[in-house]
Order: sequence, then C-alpha cells, then structure tokens
Amino acid sequence: MSVPVVSAPRPMTADEERGRRLGTWSLLMLVMLVLSAILAAVFGMFMLGRRDLEGSEPMSVQGAYGWMVWAVSTAILLVPMAIGLVLGFKARRLGAKRLGLAGILIDGVILVGYPLVSFISLLGQ
Repeated sequence: MSVPVVSAPRPMTADEERGRRLGTWSLLMLVMLVLSAILAAVFGMFMLGRRDLEGSEPMSVQGAYGWMVWAVSTAILLVPMAIGLVLGFKARRLGAKRLGLAGILIDGVILVGYPLVSFISLLGQ
C-alpha cells in the first residue's frame, strides 16, 4: 500500500512575515486617505477664509494664493499614498509579491492620478 505524498506548506520566514505586514499596511493607507482628506479640506477652507475667498470661486479669482492653497492641500491629502507606495515597495522586496504589488498599483494610481485630474480640472476655470 502506498501513501499519497502531501506537501506541507513551509513556514514563513521572518522577512516574509514582515513583508506581508508591510503589504497590509500599504493597503490600509487607503483608509488613512479619508483622514487626510478631512485634514486637507479643513486646511484649505481655513486658508482661503483668511483672504475672504471660497473654494467654489474660480482660480482666476483666487489667484496665486488659491494655487498655493491647492498645492499644499493636495500634498496633505496624498501623504498616506506616498507612504503606502514606499511600504508596497518594501513589502515586495521582502517577499510579499502580491500584497506589495497591489499596494504599489493602488497607491501609485491615486498618487499620480488625483493631482493630474485635479490640475486639469482647475485649468478649465
């Protein structure tokens, strides 16, 4: 009688476990995006309010000050995405290929796409 061969999964190394944790944190930066969006909106409203401006006014009215507020607000908004991108690369290097790649792609698309789309939209004002 023969015994079927069943391969047992090999235990994860410390680096692979750390990579998996970093990959998970990379994806959790999407949740932090909500917090940074609230912070960026409050900052933008406060700074524009100091000059009696509103966010709904066109950039031609807000001028250079409006562009500065937009740039700083966008930077505040995208801090978690930059952190998530770095964590995704580290996770991939440590062996969490799929989680790292997911974090890199999702965080990278938001990090590049949001400012690009927002800037193009503001140019039309």
